[in-house]
This record gives sequence, C-alpha cells and structure tokens, in this order.
Amino acid sequence: MTYRSSWMTEELDAFRDPFRRFLAKDLAPHAERWRNQKMVDRSAWRALGAILLGTLAIFAVVIGVVATIWLAVWVGRSIL
Repeated sequence: MTYRSSWMTEELDAFRDPFRRFLAKDLAPHAERWRNQKMVDRSAWRALGAILLGTLAIFAVVIGVVATIWLAVWVGRSIL
C-alpha cells in the first residue's frame, strides 16, 4: 500500500501531473545554464506565471497554504 498524506486531495492530484510535466519539459532542461548565469531567464518566469496565475487563485482557495508549499517544493526539486 502506498502512503497518501491526509492533505492530498483530488484537486491537487489533478494539478500535480500537468505541473510536473511542465517542470520537466520547460524548466529542468535549462537549470544548468541558469545556475551558471546565476539567473533564471525572464521567459521561464513568464511561462511559470502563465501556468500558475491561471490556476493558482482557484487552486489556493481550494487547498490553501499546503498548495503553496507543495508548489515551492516541486519547483525547487526540478531546477536545483
């Protein structure tokens, strides 16, 4: 049996997979270059903003602070 945290909801599940795909496809391939230049490109921030702003307002209302923490963890894991 796989452990499932009590704060995981179906809403979070529905957002998690597309968000992970975005991180893997659009951000992670550039992580080394960003580390070297000590700056993330503006285009990456815009792409991330487009995804998050479209969903985060509704998403945050649904699951609150946990969503914010979860997003920060996955963004960090994908580019660090």
